[in-house]
Amino acid sequence: MKKTLVAIAAVVATTGAMAEATITGLFDLAVNQSSTATSLGSGPNGGSEVTVGISEDLGNGIKGTAAMTIIGSVTGMSTSTGSATETGNGFAMYSSYVGLEHADVGSIKAGAQWNPIFLASTISDISGRWNSSSLANPSELQNFQSVTYTSPNISGFTLSIQTQLTDATSYIGGYDNDHNSSGGHANAYSLTYANGGLTAAYSASKDANYGAVGTSLTSTLFAASYDFGIAKLHYGHLVTDAATTLTNVTSNGYGVTVPVGAFILGAQSSKNDASTVSTTNSYIANYSMSKHTTVYYSNNNTDSVVTNQLGIKMAF
Repeated sequence: MKKTLVAIAAVVATTGAMAEATITGLFDLAVNQSSTATSLGSGPNGGSEVTVGISEDLGNGIKGTAAMTIIGSVTGMSTSTGSATETGNGFAMYSSYVGLEHADVGSIKAGAQWNPIFLASTISDISGRWNSSSLANPSELQNFQSVTYTSPNISGFTLSIQTQLTDATSYIGGYDNDHNSSGGHANAYSLTYANGGLTAAYSASKDANYGAVGTSLTSTLFAASYDFGIAKLHYGHLVTDAATTLTNVTSNGYGVTVPVGAFILGAQSSKNDASTVSTTNSYIANYSMSKHTTVYYSNNNTDSVVTNQLGIKMAF
């Protein structure tokens, strides 16, 4: 039997009959403490997730790709539809796509995908992944039923364009803002430049049905970071045409991260000029125990409402 399996594996390897498969992800668990409660749950990275991906060489420089991410919580075992009342419990589909790519042409992907403006906003955030400032949620985080074209890197510039292929009058209910905002018929793009220590992006997003049919939300964002080696500076400027008041809300955020041995220390402050002015001050301390395991602490103060998180993240 063993010889038979070895023979089959040899045939597959020589004929290329199987696509390359990968499994990546992270487990994230934290003690969350506020003035009203202490609980055990997901950390600032938005929970635990596992991504299964495949890639196959189709010839002529074309590669077929596909991936699906499942998100869940190690504190919950029930099944979940991703509704606001169940977020963080059990497991739910997070994002998934199927696509084609070519090194000289770029890639096109279809499915549930990150909004380009959200990916741009992470440049301005000291966590680099999730929302330690009010700038990390400019509009939808993800778009269901979307098609995204991403150009190849040309002299440091990369263009990403996304459209949601839904009926113009439709409204798609989805996860809450921790994972996926609701909406329908959205369009977004971003132009990113990366060279040396500088990374900057200009991005815009418009949703024709944000929160309700016919209620639009438009956001424009400039985000930048510069890595000096001894410290990394972050900046974000966001203008949102609010879906309810239809008036512009402007947010500005400033942050810095500093490596100190195995530690990454960070501080950030952001403020917006909504009808009720909101200010967020955040602090992080990450300690790398190994290449894949990090212990972290975060403190977030939004208009005197303080939350603390002490957790551990393991990536694979």
